[in-house]
Amino acid sequence: MHDWTLVSINILWKEDSIKILFYDSCSNHKILYVNGFTKIVVPKLNEWERSISVYEVNGPNKINESCYSFYIHMQSGDIIEIEGKNIEIIDN
Repeated sequence: MHDWTLVSINILWKEDSIKILFYDSCSNHKILYVNGFTKIVVPKLNEWERSISVYEVNGPNKINESCYSFYIHMQSGDIIEIEGKNIEIIDN
């Protein structure tokens, strides 16, 4: 996911889900889909620089029997933290 472009983050509160839209390195749409989310932290401090590109990701990592974590480290220096029951990347 390095150098993918983060386009939008949509929280579907009633459905307990999150959809994060990206463009991959070939400009194809990709969606990080989180079902049964329990946590999302989205800082926008731009400590390194203003950027919409992904630096690196970590996850999904199993926290317990029913929860995973996923971290998106942006080239701005910000780290988006997500926890949920199911985390997957799908083509759009």
